[in-house]
Amino acid sequence: MRFATLICSAIAVFLLAALTRSQDPVESRPSDAVLARLEILEKQMTQVQTWIQAQAKQAEALAAALDTSEKEGFIYGINPKSREVLLVAFRAHAATLREAVPGQAPATAEDAAKGEAEKGGR
Repeated sequence: MRFATLICSAIAVFLLAALTRSQDPVESRPSDAVLARLEILEKQMTQVQTWIQAQAKQAEALAAALDTSEKEGFIYGINPKSREVLLVAFRAHAATLREAVPGQAPATAEDAAKGEAEKGGR
């Protein structure tokens, strides 16, 4: 029994010594290629965020145009139901473009309630 304990202790000491040597701090620095790729990705992200912000702004204009169109009588005339369907679809599309835009503050509960009230009124 003493021999087994001695062997186990020796193995444990050996493993502990091996592990401490393998954990020598090595300075790790990203390669130039990785840094260049990161710079490219950051530029692309900025461009995409700019594009998304422009889409959200245009979605606001689309929603306003749809409201004006409806007030001016767009849904009356031949086949008014088809026009109502178009307005609903365009409004849903505009709402999707405006929600969860990166870099924009999330909508408040008040904004969400206002949006739901507008949907219910149509």
